[in-house]
Amino acid sequence: MREFLARLVPNNSDRVLLIGDTRQHQGVEAGRPFEQLQKAGMRTARLDEIVRQKDPALKSAVELLATDQDWRLRPFGLIELYLVGHVL
Repeated sequence: MREFLARLVPNNSDRVLLIGDTRQHQGVEAGRPFEQLQKAGMRTARLDEIVRQKDPALKSAVELLATDQDWRLRPFGLIELYLVGHVL
């Protein structure tokens, strides 16, 4: 990764788009370049609107599971998934 980034020319049209999710499973320390670049000040955009789920009940469950604000809401997301038939 370091070699790749070193080949980029400053003030040129070179662009790099990194896509990742810091809440997914993490690699070992040396294998987390995305998180390390974010901590080093890499400009980051967040996608925080759920658009994949079209069914309102399913979308509500996914929103509860995805919440960063209150982990205590997550069990309610699992209950909603069960009620709409997505968890047995």
